[in-house]
Parts: sequence; C-alpha cells; structure tokens
Amino acid sequence: MTLKTSFVLVAGLAAGTAFADPRPYLQVELDVPAAGSLGTSIYDINDDGIMVGNFANGDVVDAFVHQDGAFTDIVAPGASGWSELLGINRRGFAVGDFVDAAGVFHGFTRAPDGTMTVLPDPIDNLAVSELNGVNDEGVIVGAASTDQNFVTCVGFIHRDGQYQLVQHAGAVCTWPTGINDRGQIVGYWTDAANVRHAFVLELGDDINRAREIDVGQNRTRPYHISNRGVVAGWYIDSQHAVHGYYQRLGGEAHTLDFPGASDTVLLGVNDSDILVGSFNGFSGGLLAIPLDR
Repeated sequence: MTLKTSFVLVAGLAAGTAFADPRPYLQVELDVPAAGSLGTSIYDINDDGIMVGNFANGDVVDAFVHQDGAFTDIVAPGASGWSELLGINRRGFAVGDFVDAAGVFHGFTRAPDGTMTVLPDPIDNLAVSELNGVNDEGVIVGAASTDQNFVTCVGFIHRDGQYQLVQHAGAVCTWPTGINDRGQIVGYWTDAANVRHAFVLELGDDINRAREIDVGQNRTRPYHISNRGVVAGWYIDSQHAVHGYYQRLGGEAHTLDFPGASDTVLLGVNDSDILVGSFNGFSGGLLAIPLDR
C-alpha cells in the first residue's frame, strides 16, 4: 500500500457555509498498490475497520476489501471491466455494482466468506443499478436508472428479497445512499431545476416526509450514516469548490478537506467517527482518524 500522512487542524469558514471543526484529524492517503491513473476511492468503513471501494487496475476498475492491513482485489461475477463495493455493514457484508459485457450496471453483494451474489434488477429496461448502503439487518439502499448518466433515476430499498421503489414528489431522481442499524436513511433527490435536496428518512416512512439536511449549499450529497447519527458526504460551495463534510443529525456540519487537494469527498463513517473518502477527482483514497477520540 501507499501511505501519505498529514496532521490537520481544520480552520473555520465564513457563515453561510458548513462550519469547520477545530477537532484534530490525522488524514492518510491510502492507495491500492496496483492503482493506476484513476487511483483509489474508499467508499465505506465498518466498526472493525474493514474498508471497501474501487481502484484502477490497469485498464479496468476493480473493487477491493481492505482488512488487517491488506487489500483484496474483488471482481464481481459477470463483470466486464468494472466492479466496485460501495457499502459494508458491521458483519462484513458488502454491496456494490458491476458492468456486464453489454454495458449494463447490476448490483451485487459480497458475504464475509467471499461469496458473491448478483441481485435481480430493480426496474425494467435497466441501464444502471447501484447498491450504495447496507445495515446489519441486510436492508440495502440504492438507485436505478434507464439512463447511464442518471439524468433520471428512482431510489429503492431492498429487504427480505423484495424491492420497494421510492420517488420524492417533484423529483427527477431520488437516490438513497446510506442506512444505519437504526433504520435512518440518507440520500438526496433532484428537482426539475437540477437543485439537489439532501434528506434523512426513517425506514418505513413515506419519502415525502423525509427531512432536508442540506448544509447551506444547493448541492449537498450525504453518502453514509453511522449508528451514532453522523453523516459523511460532500457539498459544492458558491465558488464551485467541492468539500467533504460530516455532521451529526441535528447538529452543526463540519468541513474536512484533504490538505492541498483540489477537491475532497467524504463517503463513509463508522461509530468511532473514522471517516473515509477520496480527493482530487476520486484519484486518492482518504482515511481520516480523529486524534481526540
């Protein structure tokens, strides 16, 4: 693996944006050794410190599991050049997607023993199905589209072998991305004016009752949520810069950017408030460890 460390004490931001936290974090660049120009992106981390994501492996993109200091290269069954794992629960059960030979993206799961299963497609005429998050009950959230660019999409909740499709009123795309063991779901929906609305939803509630959790910007994207109610995601500021942020539900949002990076996205968080993500156009894997925990 490649490691680059930096000690960061995040500075404050002006009012009207997310507010930075004086909490000290050790930020580490963590890359799969075989990663090429597309680099490494870490999408989630569980309470045992097991991380999942994707990395460039020559001309293809593979998924990975990082456990006990070692990376394991993962290729989904039927994959043709693209596999990724985007969420993992405390038990080590992971979810993600792959592209087949026809260019269609399908969802798949990986059990702790390495067994991989391709899920049925959630909609007809599928172009993309993406499994983003999973909790310890095996409830999976994600989104699907008939358009590979995700101009339009529909969200879904998968449990007990069945899909429930979710679409917010007025949305052209609804995308739930993370779920914790308390049944709190985070994600966003996009309206016809291309404005993004970040939300938190209780499992079983109507999507139209979801509470907005934007961090003061019109393009907030929460990605995962811990059992402590801490959300990891990113937002675009008024100068079109991309910043990572984390936020306890009901509390203040905090910006965390990798030092010297042109952009930062936070993607995963565990119950120890350890954050993972990527930076510089998803080219470097990011691990951020709070030093005061």
